[in-house]
Amino acid sequence: NINGLGNENMEYITTDYLKGLIAAPYNAIPKLINDIHCNPNHVENHNVKKTNRKDKYITYYDGYKWNYADKGDILDKILDSKMILLEATVANEDIESKFKDRFDKFQDKYYNNIDKVKTRNRVDSEIAILNSKRVLKIDGGLKIVT
Repeated sequence: NINGLGNENMEYITTDYLKGLIAAPYNAIPKLINDIHCNPNHVENHNVKKTNRKDKYITYYDGYKWNYADKGDILDKILDSKMILLEATVANEDIESKFKDRFDKFQDKYYNNIDKVKTRNRVDSEIAILNSKRVLKIDGGLKIVT
């Protein structure tokens, strides 16, 4: 069973893990997307697919059916949801001041796309989704499922 986009199983995403991502915020969102939406141990979260890098569409599961949508719209929705998760961690947890300052600078650059931070995060996240493939063992052989 696959969870709909926005309703992923997050039980394995710990506060310590999120705090570690905040220490290096410029890579945090693509890493979080990879660990949630592309994690081979949590196929229930494989709710976003893109098989052709040149395609301007992305496929996502809404909880009922697979849908095509503009890749920019869906990637921005996913990026922003992960940013909100990181912001909540910074607001609610004890974070070292140097990491909090680093995150604040990243946050400003992300929302204002200074140095193309959001654009780079979007590209890195798209690559993670493109690279995610499930490998299944079938009758002694391997089959790649996208």
